[in-house]
Amino acid sequence: MCAANIVRIFVGILLFNSVAMAGAFNYTAFKLPHFQSDENFDSEQQVGKKIVIINFFASWCTSCIQELPELRALKEKYSGPDYLYVAINAGESESVLKKFLKKNPFPYLILKDPERLVSKKLGVEELPRTIVIDRSRKISFDGIRPPASLP
Repeated sequence: MCAANIVRIFVGILLFNSVAMAGAFNYTAFKLPHFQSDENFDSEQQVGKKIVIINFFASWCTSCIQELPELRALKEKYSGPDYLYVAINAGESESVLKKFLKKNPFPYLILKDPERLVSKKLGVEELPRTIVIDRSRKISFDGIRPPASLP
């Protein structure tokens, strides 16, 4: 088997797993503090009204850094009042997060999950991870890379 076929099989498995995982988890409401703010994000105020794109990341995660251009492009392509983009930092202190964001600007609403409580609640075990919650409150996408398109 040639290397190109192996790559095609591997990519196919990854895509299948991303699609197969969609809907595997049901949306669970959560509250998290905003980065550098006293405000809290309450998912119940947004989910069902908008399509919510949630990206889980950490500063040490090289794949998280590599996918930033894809995440920015997704937001540029699908912008407007129907979409809400949220990035949840999983397991890091505010000082580490601040340093990371200074070097890697991220145009999403940044939330802090220092104890990874929400990450665990939503079944996030690896990073990066992107979850899309549709207006019917179902997880329509769940993958290790951002989706190619949104509803």
